[in-house]
Amino acid sequence: MSAPHAHLPDPALAASLRPAWRPRLARSSPLPRPARGNVARPRLVHALLDDTQALAALVAPAGYGKSTLLAQWRDHDPRPFAWVGVTPALDDPRRLLEAVAGALCELWPLPAEAAAPEAGPDAVLRALGAQRPVVLVLDDLHLLRSRAAGAVVARLALGMPPGSTLAVGSRREPALPLGRLRAQDDVVELRAGALALTRGEASQLLLHAGLRLSADQAARLVALADGWPAALHLAIRALREQPDAAAAAADFAGDDAIVADFVLDEALAGLDDEDRGFLRRTAVLDPLRDDACDAVLATGDAGATLRRLARAGVPLQPLDRAQTVFRLHRLVAQALRGELRATEARLAPELHGRASAWHEREGELEGAVEHALAARDTDRVAALLGAHAPALVGSGRAAIVDGWLGRVGEPAAVERPTLALTAALVRVAAGERDAAECWLDHARHGALPVVGAGLSALRAALFRDGAETMAADASRAFALAGGAGPWAALACLLEGSAHALADRPDEARERLAAGARLAVLDLPLVRSLCLAQLAFLALCDGDDEESAAVAGQARAAVDRGGDGVVTLAALTYAVHALVLARRGGLDAARADIVEAKARLAALPDAAPWYGALARVALARAELQLSDAAEARRLLGEASRLLRRCGGAVGLKGWIDEGWGRADDYAAGPVACPSALTRAELRVLRLLPSHLTLPEIAARLHVSTNTIKTQAHAVYRKLDAGSRTEAVAHARAIGLVEAEFARSG
Repeated sequence: MSAPHAHLPDPALAASLRPAWRPRLARSSPLPRPARGNVARPRLVHALLDDTQALAALVAPAGYGKSTLLAQWRDHDPRPFAWVGVTPALDDPRRLLEAVAGALCELWPLPAEAAAPEAGPDAVLRALGAQRPVVLVLDDLHLLRSRAAGAVVARLALGMPPGSTLAVGSRREPALPLGRLRAQDDVVELRAGALALTRGEASQLLLHAGLRLSADQAARLVALADGWPAALHLAIRALREQPDAAAAAADFAGDDAIVADFVLDEALAGLDDEDRGFLRRTAVLDPLRDDACDAVLATGDAGATLRRLARAGVPLQPLDRAQTVFRLHRLVAQALRGELRATEARLAPELHGRASAWHEREGELEGAVEHALAARDTDRVAALLGAHAPALVGSGRAAIVDGWLGRVGEPAAVERPTLALTAALVRVAAGERDAAECWLDHARHGALPVVGAGLSALRAALFRDGAETMAADASRAFALAGGAGPWAALACLLEGSAHALADRPDEARERLAAGARLAVLDLPLVRSLCLAQLAFLALCDGDDEESAAVAGQARAAVDRGGDGVVTLAALTYAVHALVLARRGGLDAARADIVEAKARLAALPDAAPWYGALARVALARAELQLSDAAEARRLLGEASRLLRRCGGAVGLKGWIDEGWGRADDYAAGPVACPSALTRAELRVLRLLPSHLTLPEIAARLHVSTNTIKTQAHAVYRKLDAGSRTEAVAHARAIGLVEAEFARSG
């Protein structure tokens, strides 16, 4: 665009000015001032202070502060503003031009040809070109509906003289040649995304309002308003009317009467009953996908309706470039749902039911359950969780499932075996064995095959009667599940674990590998734990390359599962830490050790074999990192857990091997000036117990004299004068874990 001309009127045109010729219709609207309490928006004003743009288009739904921003712009721009507040009466080319001429006459007299009733847009543009640059504002442009009036505005936009700008504020997409102006770089556009309040601006508005809210309460209101200025203003007004604003802020939503009135009367103004009904009924969805809306409404043209409504100024934000997915502003959606409950209460459960069925067909289980809960269809919730809870929990969404169970309520869950089984699964995943056992008792009266498979799998997971019973329960669960599906994958994990605990490595590898295959698509936790144990078995066989490859896959499965998986993946972190430490990745190993310990601490009563095996792997990793004292502490904890693991001879072997490695480490020169022999270390580990020296001799299958000799050697090397003092010195340097030793 050419450079702005000098701010001097044309002399010939100035001589023809006749101030008496003014439009006879309504003069321009008073220039609005920003409402009290509005925040300054310099970032947006700066974008508008560009006198090379022929058009400034502010297009957003009601309440986005378009008029306020135009007023702020006027206060910072040296050019004069001619302001026309559009009304339906101006939806006529002649009347619209007379209003424009009237606004310009507020700045200077117009020549006869521009001020005459029959003047066209070109005459107005010529008059503008003869004056210094100006900003011509057409606010509420959406009230113009006729093509003829739209053509006038389009002509003005294309013909603005250099240095002047046509500014329009509209709730709907204006009928302007935006494509042409964009190609010429002759337009600045501010839409809802740009006009939305930033968090800082919203926080400033709350601060100016004087509401005494906590940081969390203020953050909730800001998030709920989602940048919509009117919504935040309405929230402030609503809370000011409450005796306890802080308490009211916690429950504030779009169905508050003040917000609902604005949404239904302003944000959706101009919509006919059919469009209002469309929005009211589809508001049960979030987001609004065209095919989901079709399923809920049993129609086939929802996509076209959504696109038309978005262009008409409804607060619908497209989420994809093809405009097949939209999101209603949260407060608008809440207001519409409130209207649905008030006007079509009986229809709401049916709509949610259709939405639940659609989400299930699409494989979106969370959406299917959420809508079933909204429909208060507990039997459908039970059916969905009975079929899919293992997959949900196995992919790290146990907390979500637990929340659903809380919304169903304990009485309803007790009455439905599939819900009781789901509750047991969640408690197992949380490491709460006693609570899981209680829920299994409620589930036992169910006769469905899925309940039987789940009962057997979870009995195996609880490990109440030793490794052999665990293997048998897991095998039964696999058979009842038909060898496929999430229960079958979990059964393979548990059966393989039982075989490993019972020192049957070949059978363990076969079942763990099968579990990893069954879990590859949608059970990252199960796959991760299968692979972690395969990596540990490979380490036990001395195959470092295989263990590294498989442990890496186990760790990747945890990462794929997201945050919900990591609490249950302590074993994966522990084995991966051991592999990293053996391969020299010391810093990465330390990081995984920290993660593994944090996850173990979050499992209050996990199956004892699981906690013991994780601690064995961690102890070996700590030895690789030269922390013998921490390794002994972990082995002591593993040894205590071993007492609750009947038949776990393989686990006992790993623990004994761990103690042997710790003893070898302690026998080295890093332990103390006079290194203890392995025989002396074995005696030392039993000294904190209640056993007498002859009883220790019997335990270790040597003579009492030998034990006495070794004990005195321990006292001398630890510079101790008694058994108690020797134990204290040993504990101080990490050579003994007293609580373990007392347990024998």
